[in-house]
Formats: sequence, C-alpha cells, structure tokens
Amino acid sequence: MLPTLLRLVAAIVLAVLTATTAPAQCSDPAMPQGGFAIASAIDQAVTYSDAYRTRADVRWPTTAPGPCGWPMLVLVHGWPANKNGQVAVVAAEYAALGYVTVAYDVRGQGSAIALNPGRGTTLMALAEWIDLFEVMEWAEQQWPTLIDFQRIGVTGISQGGAHSWAAAAWSGRTPPPNSRRSAPFPVVRAVAPTVMVPSHTEAATFGGTAFVDSWAGMSYAPPNTNFALDANFQSVMRSFVLADDTAGMRAWMLADPGRDFVPLLATSTTATLVTMAWLDESMPADPSLRALASMPASTPKRVLLTTGNHGTPTNA
Repeated sequence: MLPTLLRLVAAIVLAVLTATTAPAQCSDPAMPQGGFAIASAIDQAVTYSDAYRTRADVRWPTTAPGPCGWPMLVLVHGWPANKNGQVAVVAAEYAALGYVTVAYDVRGQGSAIALNPGRGTTLMALAEWIDLFEVMEWAEQQWPTLIDFQRIGVTGISQGGAHSWAAAAWSGRTPPPNSRRSAPFPVVRAVAPTVMVPSHTEAATFGGTAFVDSWAGMSYAPPNTNFALDANFQSVMRSFVLADDTAGMRAWMLADPGRDFVPLLATSTTATLVTMAWLDESMPADPSLRALASMPASTPKRVLLTTGNHGTPTNA
C-alpha cells in the first residue's frame, strides 16, 4: 500500500479539504504533536439502495470537531481485497491526522461475498460508483455531528484508484438512467488515485488490441474467497475472450452507461493528486497525464511519478 507515500497524500489531501472550507468558523481543532487519539466503529452494516449488503469501518479523532465537523476521507481497497490489513492501518493514520475515515468492502469482495450469495461485482462500473457515494451518505447519516459533508475526499490504490477517479468525474453530477438512483451524487472536494488510469476500459483491453491476462482468467473464475463476479457480466466477458474480440469488449464496456467517465473529467472541479508507477506495464502514466491535462485550468491537480506496484520494482 506504499504507506509512506500515502502519508504524503494524506497531508496534501487534508490541506485541500481544509482550504476548500468557505466559512471561517469551520476551522478544525489544532492537531497535537503525534496526532489525535482516535475512536472507531468496526464492521458496521451497510445496505445499499439495491439491497446489497457490505461492512464498513469508521474511525475519527476523539477530540471534539470544529463547528462543521471533521473532513471525511473514504479509502477504497485494491482488487481483490478487503478493508482490513494495510487499508485499516492507513485509515487509522488518516484519522489521527484529523479525518473521519471510512473503509468498506467493495461489492463482490471481502465480507460482501458471504453477505450476498449469488451476487457479485461488475468490476468498476456504475453499480460500484453508486455504492461509493451511498457509503458517503450512510456515514453522514450515522455520524452527522462528526462529519463535515462539504469536505469529502476519496483515495485508494489500483481498484481504489479507479474509485477515486470516478469520484472526481461524478462529483455532484446526476448518474445516467438506472434502477437505483436519480438524485445527484455528493460533491467530492479532493481525490488521490494511486497507480490507476482513469479508463479501466482502455486498460483492460489495451485500447482494444489485447486482453490483460487477469481478465482472461477472471472470465472463467468461479466465486471464491477473494472475489465474486456478477454472473451476467462474467458471461459476456467470457464470450469476448472466446471470440478473441478485444475491440468488441472495448466497445461493449464503453457503451455500458456510467462505466467509462473520462469525458466528464474535462469539466471536473475536484482537486486531483495522481500517483503513478512510471514503469507500470499495465497502468502506464500517460493516460493519467492526458486526463489531468484535459481538466479545467482552475482545477487543482498534480501528478507524482514513482515506482512500485503492478509488477514494477519498489522504491522501498
């Protein structure tokens, strides 16, 4: 999880979330040396608007917040994983810096597998983006006096990076027609995607020229302790793999409403700090650089190029 790097990301995102608070009376308590003591609520039950269930961990400083509450940071784990392990460690570190942190098991992973037999993930598509925003709303409803809902940030690595990009793209917008939600999404002030390009569609199909090897494997994988795929989605994946039709899969993914959101980034006002491994074979830096360049000049943005993750040497 690159914990040292994520501490740097935390400091920058916290500065952005603090700076975007308009009223002066919303200032946060001064952080003591060594950080705040924290409290937590672990394995909280979350039920989405489509009755899908998962578990979430929430952590916050024990010091009383300022008049508007603490900024909230949602941490999304990589694929396939869960909210425990290093995510929990980093979430606690963020909470000690002055956030309410929320980490949850993404659809089709972690606790959600057993909680939802026969239902799985569509791999970073509209269902997962709606889940992300509904987790924010759930936390605000549960802890309204602790959370400043005007200061929301999202960060994560790999799969979590895709969610971070999606949060920037869909912030404050109305989703495309779907059976779950027509209301606009909450506004997200800052995101920090790590080692993930904005378009999972292009990454999965190398722009329609080849399959990423993991996709070929997932198209045949039965439900297991690591992940469960949506059956219909997996069946379509398999049909393209069998036909060796990467261009067809790319077109199908691009046509899936809400899945590919790159055009939305051109008008995003969400502050974006991107970290990419510059030698990453499957997630090169160039698509992220192009996405940042497409964003409005007034949108705060920065890229940090490093090594590590997705098969490249680490810089430990």
